Amino acid sequence: MDSKFPGSYRIARTVRFPRSLTLVSGYLSQRPGRTSALQSAINAALEALVQG
Repeated sequence: MDSKFPGSYRIARTVRFPRSLTLVSGYLSQRPGRTSALQSAINAALEALVQG
């Protein structure tokens, strides 16, 4: 979690509109694997951050 989410969160908070921001979460947020539950949760959190 510390490697991906906090940096993206800080960047998203400091960007002022109308600028555009693209964050890449990866395919695991849509297609989680059996052995990658934690990575899937982190990627899903990034997607929820962008949608919010």
